[in-house]
Amino acid sequence: MSDKDVFVLRDIQSFTSITQSIQKQKLHYKNIVIEQGVKEANYHVSRQLQIPLTTKIFYIKRLRIVEGKPKSIETNYIDYRLVEGFENIDFNNRSFYQILEEETGFHITRSEEEILVVEAKDDECEYLKKSKGSEILFVKGKTYQNESELPLEYFELSCEPSFYRFRSVMKI
Repeated sequence: MSDKDVFVLRDIQSFTSITQSIQKQKLHYKNIVIEQGVKEANYHVSRQLQIPLTTKIFYIKRLRIVEGKPKSIETNYIDYRLVEGFENIDFNNRSFYQILEEETGFHITRSEEEILVVEAKDDECEYLKKSKGSEILFVKGKTYQNESELPLEYFELSCEPSFYRFRSVMKI
């Protein structure tokens, strides 16, 4: 399978977890936890989650390897009060959103994302095996459950630009 055949199609009109998309395509993958734990929300994360500065948050940073090649680094942040104990869960090779739904009953119904092309940071170059100065796709966003106006989660995704293809269908 060539690198051009290894991608995830993200339908902009509906939310699907990346792990589910990869599984649906029957691609071989690994999700490797780089870091996970509980810490205080910094200014940026507290603004995104609309919580007070220094509120305890659960965070997880994972490297996604697909067909033997590193494709993305994903970091999720969520108010710790909503997911107490998540720091003890093994998230290797498992869908964050599936565990979230199974353990808490939270079901993502909406996602807002911003898609950028940026220069990779040093650690991103290292994890994604890119040369210094390489461009990557950077997606940041928030997910929501039900009709809530408050975000459930804030996430950041740094990835190989060819790994995601976005599709939008417009109806008149």
